[in-house]
Amino acid sequence: MSWTLISGLTMTTTLRVRDLRVSYGPVQAVRSISFEIEPKAIVALLGANGAGKSTTLRAITGLQRPVEGEIEFEGRSISRITPMQLARAGIAFSPEGRRPFGEMSVLENLLVGAHTRPRDVAKKLDRIYEYFPRLKERSKQISSSLSGGEQQMLAIGRALMAEPKLLLLDEPTLGLAPLLAREIMRILREINDEQGISILIVEQNARMALKLCDYAYVLASGRLTAEGTGGDLLKGDYIQNAYIGN
Repeated sequence: MSWTLISGLTMTTTLRVRDLRVSYGPVQAVRSISFEIEPKAIVALLGANGAGKSTTLRAITGLQRPVEGEIEFEGRSISRITPMQLARAGIAFSPEGRRPFGEMSVLENLLVGAHTRPRDVAKKLDRIYEYFPRLKERSKQISSSLSGGEQQMLAIGRALMAEPKLLLLDEPTLGLAPLLAREIMRILREINDEQGISILIVEQNARMALKLCDYAYVLASGRLTAEGTGGDLLKGDYIQNAYIGN
């Protein structure tokens, strides 16, 4: 793995994104945004469809090459390393749509998540099953037969099997019933509290995300338009008047 240490930086910030710009051909999807995530923090990235949220996650994970900007993880540049190297470094990504390996069992899906860190697998499985008891009940079941909520639990569990320091989640409650969506958010807070994993969550349900997160950034048309603590943004006029106040 090739790492570049950014001179003069401390190791106190988990993720720092500086002046990030991402384009799809002539279309600028992300326009020079900057933000950071502190250790053990939950940070939300909010905005409408097309605001640039998922593109930002794709840039962080190496799935989309930025046009400009710098992305640093624990003080080191990750702008030019591969998704596999990122996983080994401690970044796990649960993409939108859950995407289980449909013909594999729940257990097999979880074991795939541990391939970059194949140690203490039994202990990690036990922890995942504590968070998501239904996965244990369905461990031998083919994952494509799971409900949407169960598939989301599996996607998060698979990401956690890699023992990440930073967990990236793209729309984890999309399409879920409100009760199950709130349960997913509760478990994410529990994971953060117990394991100290930093979390960056992209979420359409702004109110739910703001109740969960420590800090949030709001994107519109690829630009940052607001930021603040979850509590401050919930109380502010922006959230009351904007489309994300659902």
